[in-house]
Amino acid sequence: MLQSEYYVLIVDDHPFTIKILTKILEKQNYRVQGFTDPGKALSYLEASGEKIDLVISDVMMGDMSGIDLLKTVKKQPDLARIPFVFLSAANNDALRQEAFALGAIDFFDKPVNTNLFVSKLQSILKNIALNHLTSNILLTGNKDTLSPPEVLEYCAMEKLTGYVYFQNAALETTLFFENGLLEHAGEGRELSTEFDMLQEWKSYTFLISRGKLNIQAVRMFLKQETEPLKDTFSTEKFEKIFSQFKDLREIFIFRGAWKAVRNRSGNGLDTLLINLHKMNHQLVEDFGARIIYTSLQLTNNQVILMLKYQSHDMAFLFNSEEGCQALLSLWQGVNNE
Repeated sequence: MLQSEYYVLIVDDHPFTIKILTKILEKQNYRVQGFTDPGKALSYLEASGEKIDLVISDVMMGDMSGIDLLKTVKKQPDLARIPFVFLSAANNDALRQEAFALGAIDFFDKPVNTNLFVSKLQSILKNIALNHLTSNILLTGNKDTLSPPEVLEYCAMEKLTGYVYFQNAALETTLFFENGLLEHAGEGRELSTEFDMLQEWKSYTFLISRGKLNIQAVRMFLKQETEPLKDTFSTEKFEKIFSQFKDLREIFIFRGAWKAVRNRSGNGLDTLLINLHKMNHQLVEDFGARIIYTSLQLTNNQVILMLKYQSHDMAFLFNSEEGCQALLSLWQGVNNE
């Protein structure tokens, strides 16, 4: 079976704390690196930051506090994405507020409640992996979308450094690429054998992504993508929106994957929606939560409007700019009330 592992960095000036946390995390099959010196931890991050999925840091430490470490990391673009979780024996609300204000995603009191700690970390790391995957996906589809040779052509065209994951009803396999060239198959399997097997599969689902593989995130993503749309809104509410905007062609909702409400749009918009989703979240990060919509005119004069409504990322495909502007004006009015 394909394996995935999270890489966690622990920073604490008490070696025993590192030892205990390492033991807890390794039991969950996490890869762990620990430092008692925050300066050395920072040097390690600078040398291998792309590999680190999460930093768990004590707050109060010698020359550099955990807060200072987070501030330094946030100033470096290559490291700023790495999430921090803090540990502290000091019951200090001011420290908590400062940590969260700087972007920390959780704060645990010492001594740590092991069960709660593991449960929260599992949830945090799964969300991190899923968000990272979503921002790096290039294309998803099935055998009708791309045959195995066409997958190779696509990866060469994109100069892919990443992987292609394939799944059918019973099996899964992964091919890894470097700068568009097929390098190896997963689990040390024979590359030619895996490729011949893919040719023989009558059907499959595939996912092409840049970056490193997290198999759990890929499985979650594809499971969400194939599940039917749940009752985020009632059918009646959707139909009311369609009836109000006559040139509205389709509505999409993001649930780890983009779901079409009416499924009338066919394939081909997945990559565009993923890129818009990434752009939208960058706007929120750069300009604040009030700026949470993006629109793009397509070559066929259709317009996609992406916005956030009731905590849901939604996209609306219109046949004209007029309909898009009407919905945007309505949405802005609701959000300004």
